Amino acid sequence: MIRGLVTAVFAGLAILFAALTALRARLPYDEAGRYFDPADAVTYDQQAVLVYGVLAFAAAVVAVVAVVWKRPARS
Repeated sequence: MIRGLVTAVFAGLAILFAALTALRARLPYDEAGRYFDPADAVTYDQQAVLVYGVLAFAAAVVAVVAVVWKRPARS
């Protein structure tokens, strides 16, 4: 039961971070690697795309390990 919960949580995190990676990668950054959103008055940094991608990959790896770990052996 715990393995299923861990898998679900980390799979959800992987999907969330992958979506953030895709959204942030499409922003029109300037030469300095920044994008200012005037509607929300927020400045986004282009380096966050890499960080979100790494977090998505790490969460996906943990979800896969949780599925495979201690799986009953088949005969």
